[in-house]
Amino acid sequence: MERFRIGLAGLVIQITCRFDSTRIFCKDYLTDAEPDFEINVEQKDIDFERARGGEKARHFSGNYLEQIALYRLICEVLPAYDRLLIHGSAIVLDDQAYLFTAPSGTGKSTHSQLWLKVFGDRARILNDDKPLLHITGEQILIYGTPWDGKHSRSYNGSAPLEAICFLNQGLENAAIRLSETVAFDALVTQTYRPLQSIDQLKKTLALLQKVSHLPTYQLTCTISTEAVDVIYEKMTHKNHSNKINNNEEK
Repeated sequence: MERFRIGLAGLVIQITCRFDSTRIFCKDYLTDAEPDFEINVEQKDIDFERARGGEKARHFSGNYLEQIALYRLICEVLPAYDRLLIHGSAIVLDDQAYLFTAPSGTGKSTHSQLWLKVFGDRARILNDDKPLLHITGEQILIYGTPWDGKHSRSYNGSAPLEAICFLNQGLENAAIRLSETVAFDALVTQTYRPLQSIDQLKKTLALLQKVSHLPTYQLTCTISTEAVDVIYEKMTHKNHSNKINNNEEK
């Protein structure tokens, strides 16, 4: 058995698992600090991931499935600490974070890469797939994690989350501000919802209500730097925290 500690979203987690490759996977997040809670990944957890993955998971290695199982078990606990997992690509630009989310295959990673092309060294990908949010009384922080997608784009850091954007592919570039109600409904589909505890599920939904207060947009876009210009102007507008205009609300 392997035992080690990692720091995620300001928490320290004691991990017990089967494979040394899981510790290596988490190498940039290892710590010796005192843990806030413990996670023990057992064979039944690996078997659950294989069964849940269906036919395509039949040939996945045990160590890969253990990494998935570990994150799921962590995310079952996180709402109690005012944290949750959201599916998306997070960019940090000038020390502020912007999250792009959409169903898999929509082009989140491609859009994030365009931001790097446009802004150069001013921009950096914090996490390209599964970042964590910490909802505090004053702000929402977004954190990098080792679970960063097939391109492994991330770093161990954090930034205040300024705005969220839902991406749709289209023939033109256009962005609209979403109402908090629509934003909440959309966020639910892109957030990990606990399976083991109804209380944790309720806490997740309560946290998402706070996240939905952030400026949230829908961008219909092409794969172009023009798309970056369109949403950048919206997401970084000095007045975007004001009430939504009726002709913008969706």
